[in-house]
Amino acid sequence: MSDLFIRKATGLVRSWSVFDAFVYAFFSINLVTLGLYSFSQMYYFGGGLIPALLLSAAFIIFEVVIYASLIAVMPRSGGDYVWQSRILGGGIGFILAVTGWWFILWLWVPLYADMLRHIVITPILGLLGAKEIALWFGQSSLGLFVTSLLMLAIVTGYIMLGMKRYAQIQKWCFYGGMLGLAIVLILLLTGSPEAFKSGLEANATTLFGAQPGVYDATVALGTAAGASTPLTGGSFGLIMLTLPYLVFFNLWPNWGATLYGEVRGATDFKRNFAGMAWALGVTTDVWVSQASAKLGGASLRSLLIGMGGGALGALVGAIFFGAGALPGAIIGTLLGVVLAEWQRRQNWREALESGGLWLLGCALSGAVQFLIGLLMIGIFVWQALKGA
Repeated sequence: MSDLFIRKATGLVRSWSVFDAFVYAFFSINLVTLGLYSFSQMYYFGGGLIPALLLSAAFIIFEVVIYASLIAVMPRSGGDYVWQSRILGGGIGFILAVTGWWFILWLWVPLYADMLRHIVITPILGLLGAKEIALWFGQSSLGLFVTSLLMLAIVTGYIMLGMKRYAQIQKWCFYGGMLGLAIVLILLLTGSPEAFKSGLEANATTLFGAQPGVYDATVALGTAAGASTPLTGGSFGLIMLTLPYLVFFNLWPNWGATLYGEVRGATDFKRNFAGMAWALGVTTDVWVSQASAKLGGASLRSLLIGMGGGALGALVGAIFFGAGALPGAIIGTLLGVVLAEWQRRQNWREALESGGLWLLGCALSGAVQFLIGLLMIGIFVWQALKGA
């Protein structure tokens, strides 16, 4: 019991550490899977990705302030329901909170079920030789429905284990995911686009009966559909239309706040705000920097390697150097982009130019966040002087 914090109001215990909350938020943000999944479907709005990312950070920083304040004042599990029911009354609070969670579940269950069937179920069944069942799961609406039911069963099982065991399971998944990410980075560094193309062609034909030329056919279909998200440009209206896709994966302060009643030290506003603000900064910096490197000619493979290096760097910095998550993420991403570009081009100057543009994007994002911070300080000072 020495590692537990006793809740003074009720005698219940808080069995989550700050690191547990970080892992939960990291899974919620999900830069690679959910971020790329969302970005790949928002190309038809036409708003520039870089200005949309910076504008979304400006909106979300105010959300971080509100949730950090609510957590500090009422650190209870349940998040929105607890706060709304206490402030607005039980009936109104229940209606506002439960409808929000219903809408979220309507989105998240089929979304993650779609990832589960395409990333896990279909490949495994294909490797086992069950081609027809694999295609049924991967290509039919009924297959998606069955996978959604399977997803609900898995999540229900996790919930029934309790918060403490859930925290242990997510740690195992986190460490396993980091190991898998390291393996993927090695494969990306040692492989080549040509090897990937030939491997995809061979396995798609052998395992799933696809027609030869599936890689070129996929590229042609994407090009015909205009599936190319602009990195810059777009009117203010188009950028505003793009924002919902960004905040869809970046609304993690809302999701994480529901569990802050389980975290030790949740009554400290500065601690809550710092954790959320750092996460927002890392998220925005990574995407703006990646987009800037893309403008400099960096390949998608190099950007993926950079993102993986950033995730590993953040993990190493957080575990071994305390508050070194952000510097670790910056160093890891920069090294990943530069090394991958050198391997692709065999030219250090061009590789360093791509890395330099990545740093420029990082500096641009940091400058915008600094201005937002000054604005927030001004608002706090104005309110304090007004109250005095």
